[in-house]
Amino acid sequence: MKIYFDEKGRIRPPTIPDGSITQGDHNAIKIEAYADFDVSPYFVSITLQRADGVVLGPYAMTPIASLGGGLVAYHEYYLQSTDTAVAGALGMTIRYEVYQQDPDTSELVPTYSKATGKIVANIGQAVTGGDNVILNIQYRISQLEKDVMDLEAAEGRYDQITVSTEEPVNKPTNHIWFKIE
Repeated sequence: MKIYFDEKGRIRPPTIPDGSITQGDHNAIKIEAYADFDVSPYFVSITLQRADGVVLGPYAMTPIASLGGGLVAYHEYYLQSTDTAVAGALGMTIRYEVYQQDPDTSELVPTYSKATGKIVANIGQAVTGGDNVILNIQYRISQLEKDVMDLEAAEGRYDQITVSTEEPVNKPTNHIWFKIE
């Protein structure tokens, strides 16, 4: 998903939220933030809010240099499974911040923060199957039928094929038995 910001940090075209994000997606959906202003002095972060109200981040976005001049072309972040764990609206705010070291505490503190417009993407609900017992049984039966047909077509055919829960006592030659559990 590519997000574009104008000089004032407002979202500008051609930003289009990606409609193909699915619940549980991770390391596959990349957020790319492009800005019309000089981003070189800024530390760029993204903060997310899931549909259940949980706020995640801020997470650092990785600067990506342009091919030619070595200047930062954009910043990127890959959505993680915790980011997309809940289906529904996923709000995203990207901040461009400048930090300075506090002389008293030696901590880095933000001295300037340029917030941008909030982007909302929809996380589609993942379709998960439960315990597909019937499907497994149907598959095993069809495999068994295929195996029987293969045996019947083979050279040295069997005269008799038996399917039962108990093994026959007397099994003559050219007789095959399949056990059902």
